[in-house]
Amino acid sequence: MKKIIENLFGAPKESSDDWNQEEREALIDLLVFAMYADRHLSIAENVVLQNEIDKLKWESSTSIEIYLNSSTTRISSLITTDEGKEEVLNSVRERLVSYESRQRVFFVCESLISSDGKTEEEIVFLDNCRKVLNV
Repeated sequence: MKKIIENLFGAPKESSDDWNQEEREALIDLLVFAMYADRHLSIAENVVLQNEIDKLKWESSTSIEIYLNSSTTRISSLITTDEGKEEVLNSVRERLVSYESRQRVFFVCESLISSDGKTEEEIVFLDNCRKVLNV
């Protein structure tokens, strides 16, 4: 109920981000990839994703909900191949301009994955993220 009222009346969101829009979009893309890493979507992971989305200062003419839906469609189709997985990770890396932003995104991905226990696929995903993001 509180969230509905805040959305209706535009209550200020707590925001911890001073990123540019490309970095925000990269965060969402990587979190979507993390959710699909083990081919199992959980409520716990969705809660982490939503909490992170709620912190963002979204500055786009495309709503965050539409971006998330588009990202989910794009990422879920790309990660069916190794080349697609590499493409997603490289795209995220290119949009995260600072070491600090790459670190934070990696930390959030770890939190998301740990929220419902780590599978072997998720451990491999985190190792690949660590390498590509250089964190």
